[in-house]
Amino acid sequence: MKARICELAKLSGWDHQFFGHKTLRLAELSKRGYPIPLSFAIPVNYFHEYCGYNGWSEESISDADPLGDGKYPDGILNDINLLWKRLLETGKGPWVVRSSALDEDGTKFSFAGIYDSVLNISSYDLFLKAIQRCWNSYFSPYAVAYRANAGVSFYGMSLLVQEMIGGDKSGLTFTRNPLDLQDDHIIIEAHPGLNFALVDDMVAADRYRADRVNNDAVREIKTKFIKYVLDEGVSSINTVSISSEQREQSTLTEEEVFNLRDTGIALEMYYGYPCDIEWTMRGDDWFLLQVRPITCRSEEDISFDCYDGNIKENAECSLLDRYSEPVSTCYLSLLDTWQEQVYLDFYSKTIGKYVTEKPLQLYFNRVYWNLKYQRKYYDDLPFKDRGLSSLPKKRSLMRLMLNGHRSWYRRIDKYESRIAEYAAINVNQLDTSEIYRLLEELIDWFCNYIGKDHYQFLGLANVCYQLAIDKLSSLPNAKEILTEALNNDQYDNMTMRANRELMKLAEEANRRNEVKEILLADDPMSIYVRLSNKHEASDFKVKFDDFIARHGHRGISCDDLSSPHWVEQPDYVLGLLRQFIINGTAICSIDNENPSPIHWRIIADTIYPHNITYIKRKYELYKLKSLIRLTSIYMNLRENQRYYFDKSWLLLRKFMLEIGSRIAEDGLINDKEDIFHLTVSEIMELKTESSKDHNWKRRVDFRRKILNKNKSINPPYLIKGADLIRLQTARKKRSYKATGLSPGQVSGRARVVSSFRDLERVCQGDILVVSNFHPSWTPVLQIAGGMIMNFGNILSHGAIIAREFGIPVVVFNDRATDLFTDDCWIEIDGTQGRIRLAEIEVSPKNDLREVTV
Repeated sequence: MKARICELAKLSGWDHQFFGHKTLRLAELSKRGYPIPLSFAIPVNYFHEYCGYNGWSEESISDADPLGDGKYPDGILNDINLLWKRLLETGKGPWVVRSSALDEDGTKFSFAGIYDSVLNISSYDLFLKAIQRCWNSYFSPYAVAYRANAGVSFYGMSLLVQEMIGGDKSGLTFTRNPLDLQDDHIIIEAHPGLNFALVDDMVAADRYRADRVNNDAVREIKTKFIKYVLDEGVSSINTVSISSEQREQSTLTEEEVFNLRDTGIALEMYYGYPCDIEWTMRGDDWFLLQVRPITCRSEEDISFDCYDGNIKENAECSLLDRYSEPVSTCYLSLLDTWQEQVYLDFYSKTIGKYVTEKPLQLYFNRVYWNLKYQRKYYDDLPFKDRGLSSLPKKRSLMRLMLNGHRSWYRRIDKYESRIAEYAAINVNQLDTSEIYRLLEELIDWFCNYIGKDHYQFLGLANVCYQLAIDKLSSLPNAKEILTEALNNDQYDNMTMRANRELMKLAEEANRRNEVKEILLADDPMSIYVRLSNKHEASDFKVKFDDFIARHGHRGISCDDLSSPHWVEQPDYVLGLLRQFIINGTAICSIDNENPSPIHWRIIADTIYPHNITYIKRKYELYKLKSLIRLTSIYMNLRENQRYYFDKSWLLLRKFMLEIGSRIAEDGLINDKEDIFHLTVSEIMELKTESSKDHNWKRRVDFRRKILNKNKSINPPYLIKGADLIRLQTARKKRSYKATGLSPGQVSGRARVVSSFRDLERVCQGDILVVSNFHPSWTPVLQIAGGMIMNFGNILSHGAIIAREFGIPVVVFNDRATDLFTDDCWIEIDGTQGRIRLAEIEVSPKNDLREVTV
């Protein structure tokens, strides 16, 4: 017997075999007259048919992540299409797809945060991907481990499709105190905005402790700075500041408190057990979102440190482009550890732990640049001060500018040698205490050997750039001239060197038919195996293995320790070689291009008065050229720092995964990858006997939920005090003002790139739309026509590298990856800073032609 997709209110009593507890409870409540958002249920037999069609089972898929790889059978795809048409006919939306596994939200195991839900769905493509993502999450390594640990069989997952209510205020009602089930007061927690942030403890909520009989309630009102709201027209959730006059106000009125209390008592009486109830209010209407049994919480469960939206009142920071996507707790804590030990200014050896203003602030599982630190340590430059008191600072800064880069490069050989020693260690043969010792040693070696003066050199690139701009300030196009000069004066860096080597491999593969045939015929996952088995291609494989041995420490996506590296998944790099051949890319063209010469004489005549002497003019021009050269040196040093830092990240990942494996065997966590949801200090604590007293699994669950939720929000670009500031305020326009980072104008298809795997879809001339641009993605710029970045500035990695390739780049300073979709036709102007959407039509020869703007 099969069940079909149906509206929630039409589910009948025998449907328990096809739908999870979450769906059936809401169906019951809908029939009893409770206000439920318009909802539709997708039964579990669709999930089983989907799995069977793709050849998936618990055993075959437990060690892999199939996310995005599953295909829909025609019958299911047709029913989903009909459901989407039905959703459109309702005139409601956006929508949310929620997991409702048959083992979820039971009286014994809640599976909270284990399976995915996808919010704010506004298009059919997003709807299809959301269903896949939820179904695929049933097979995540963590879900498989959780079920095994709980002794739960493979039942499968039904889905719940609901109208997403843009609540003005949302919250939870506990019909017993979740910290003490013997306390029979009704506990209500509430906060402005959407409910998911409160449910996942991402905000400090108002709390009301209401008597069950008398209209008495104790109120604990928190200061509230931010709320989460629907972001119109895109798939993310927006962050919004709460106005100063509302921050101290109670979220709920007295009448709302007691109405929610009475509803909670009625639901507890109906179900016969204490209930955990999610709800939201929109205007005068309220909606019941979920009811499930209470699981008792401890104070430890709700007080785990995490890098969420609890913003410091005096915060002033801007989002770093390379961290516009959230990263794990472990990596963020490593950055925290690192900035305690680095030198913070140009003039002293004072380290971070002795000062209050540090370079990084960590919110929404992302990294923000501290603007107070910028002003204190970078912007207070002595060059404009002609007094004698500034002379020591001038000398210190000039000495650092001229010699700092040399001292860093002198350390590299010793660093490489030590890193090679760590890499040669077989961690499987070490006892656990020795692994901990080596992990501490490696962190200390990184922080104090090549990482200690990182922010000094980072600042020097900005200082040199700004001084050069000041020299050219009388010219109306100073930034364009400086960009052109830097392109003429670029020095070699390891990122570009690795890119050139990869392009030479692509050139050789394209020349040799037997290698080319393997690269073009096979899926990237199987290319490496065929190269190993094909005698004619064996020498090419040797060259590829040598390339990976030297450059395989490059990360696949962001710098996060939880992210794998080329050496761990070389098929990604082979997939990139495949794309170069498919697109007929001109190999190593950047080696052969000669930039246009800079007419220094014309520049000198423009910016220097004619009445100064020839010697003076020549000296001033020499200083300008020297500044540009130093700017180029420190830009390249930044690229090389990231290249060598990756070697430390790879080894830290290696040691942490081995520790994760061992503590998973001891039952402290479910999966070795869970180690990345713990801080560095917590990982070190795991070696102590007392660590067994903590509930590490709950801590991991909590932080995983926060990380997953932060993936779906639109982070603010600027934070000033409690105000969240976005630079783009309008949606659904044909033209947008952006910021030009690399000059030029180009039009082409948009290609959204969110991971290394997406690079395989990039075609010649595509305009990349990226959240952040990782150095390991650099080879794809050989194919791309241009790039749009979510966030960034003139000295961002993506901008620097793109200028070397001579392709236009603009920064949107918002979630361009949400607004612009694959295959839409875009024109970008990296000189003027514009993005223009165009409608196109396809000619009989499949050529794209713009018809309207």
